[in-house]
Amino acid sequence: MATNGQTVWITDSCSLIQLKTIPHAIRGLIVTHLDGLVAADRLVYPKQVLAELKGYAPSKGLATDLPYTWAKGHETVACHPDPLMLEAKLVLKAHRDLIEADAIASGKDPADPYLVALAQKLRVQGVDARIVTDDHRQINNKVSVAAVAGVLGVPSTVMRIFLRGEGFAY
Repeated sequence: MATNGQTVWITDSCSLIQLKTIPHAIRGLIVTHLDGLVAADRLVYPKQVLAELKGYAPSKGLATDLPYTWAKGHETVACHPDPLMLEAKLVLKAHRDLIEADAIASGKDPADPYLVALAQKLRVQGVDARIVTDDHRQINNKVSVAAVAGVLGVPSTVMRIFLRGEGFAY
């Protein structure tokens, strides 16, 4: 990952879903900009994000679901190749409440611990890695990606503010 000292953003599925809320007048410009960030190795996601997006997309509308089709179209470049199994387990060991208690029992593999693990791994390698996540609320007994990332020293922001930082105010 050649970043030339630039920030690498790790995006969460809940943030990519926000693409649906962007006004149509600028949506294409933003998607093109995100394409450029992927091409420059500045926007990545763990494979679990793609799986979550597939699960969130309407089954009959999968081929037209913008978040899923965008992520699937960039899978070979943006989907980080490291499985991060050990790293994610360590994140969960310290922060069990990062995922719903029944998530693993149901066979799901939530992206949350992988987002944090990938950011930590890249930061150890000297990369200015940050997370884009709209998961910032504590709901029931689950803590947010942003909360765990923050306690571990990994900066995060929501999609709207990330896009503002990239020059798109809406």
